[in-house]
Amino acid sequence: MAGPPKRRRAYLDDFVRDARGEYVYRGRRFRFDGSERARRRFCAAAAGLTVLAAFFVILQEWFAPVDMSSSLPLILLWLIQAVTIALTGWSIARMILRTRELRAYVYDATILKLPRRALAAAIACGASLAGQLIYLLVCRSAGPALPTWIRPACACLAGVACLLLRRVIRASRWTEIS
Repeated sequence: MAGPPKRRRAYLDDFVRDARGEYVYRGRRFRFDGSERARRRFCAAAAGLTVLAAFFVILQEWFAPVDMSSSLPLILLWLIQAVTIALTGWSIARMILRTRELRAYVYDATILKLPRRALAAAIACGASLAGQLIYLLVCRSAGPALPTWIRPACACLAGVACLLLRRVIRASRWTEIS
């Protein structure tokens, strides 16, 4: 067993009242290892790859032929792909807003979970790609060849961006400072 289960809002135990009656955080904190320039490059790479993945997911629906856009399984796969990338983007934004120093509960919710979220998004992109390829092979879309193959190409590129994001996050180093 991994120990006692965590309470839902256990991080609130790390806040105490000071002499003026205001809440002050007294828990663990984490800091990015590296220079300020390296931290900015890390944030830019993480944000850029997330935006790139989201761009390719949106582009899939933009160039989708009518027959592919009306297929319920493809719509569901696209929706799962969009939701996983949106959740990854939320974690990236939360991390970037507090990059200099992360409180333990933010570190746990962002840095520790981001590789799994990026992998889930890449798997969703792969499932969407597989569904689109099966649809193209079975249904033989009557549309022009180029717009028909843009959608699977975008799913593939979104998956690659998610895998690169996972690699960037896993390569970052953080140390506990208190």
